[in-house]
Amino acid sequence: MKKLAVIVAVLLCTFMFAGVTTASPLTDYSAGKVALDVNWTPNNDIEANGYSIDGKNANFDYGLTAGLGNKWAIQYRYFNPVSKDYGNYHAGVRSQEVNLLYQLDKNLSAFAGWHQAKITTNAPGFTLDNKSTWQVGLIGTTALSNKTSLYGIVGAGGSLFSAEAGFAYALNKDLDVNLFYRYKRIDDLKVNDYELDTTTKGFGLGLTYRF
Repeated sequence: MKKLAVIVAVLLCTFMFAGVTTASPLTDYSAGKVALDVNWTPNNDIEANGYSIDGKNANFDYGLTAGLGNKWAIQYRYFNPVSKDYGNYHAGVRSQEVNLLYQLDKNLSAFAGWHQAKITTNAPGFTLDNKSTWQVGLIGTTALSNKTSLYGIVGAGGSLFSAEAGFAYALNKDLDVNLFYRYKRIDDLKVNDYELDTTTKGFGLGLTYRF
C-alpha cells in the first residue's frame, strides 16, 4: 500500500504541475503518428487471494498508440506477467485492452475502453474464463528537463484498478527509454468454480519508439 500511495502522489503531481509536452507516452495525436512501447518487467510480484509468487525474469509486454487527428487516438496494450516455474508449472494473469484516447490539453488525456483478463497456467485440469469490463482513466506527462520527463497513467473499471508512474529519457527525438513502477489489481477472475482476486506489481524498463 505504501508503494501504491507513492504512485498516486506521483500521478497527482504529474496532473497538477504539467508543463512542456515531451516524451512518453504519445502526446502528438496527429493522424498517422504512432508510438510503440516494449517493456521488460523482471521483478513482478503476482498475488492471488493473498498468496504471493515471484514473476519470471523474462516478462515482456507491449503497447501501440496511433493518432487519429482532432485530439483523438486509439491504443492497444498487452500485459502477460507469468510466475517462475514451481515444479515445472507456472501461472500468470494475462490482460489486453483497447482504448480510445482524447487529449484534454497538451499534457493530459482521458481514455475509455475495453479490458479483458484471465488467469493462465500450464498445469492441467483447470477451466480458465476471460473476464471483460469497461474502463476509464487519465494519462499525464510533464517535462523535468529538455530530455527527461515524468508520466503517470491511472485507470479503473469493474473489479479493475491500475496505476503506473515512470521517468522517460529521450535518447533522440523518436526513441525514449523508460523506468517505471506498475500496480494492477484485477478481481473476480474465474478458475474452475472459484474466483481469484489478483494483484501484479513491480518495476520495469521499457523503450518507446515514435514514428
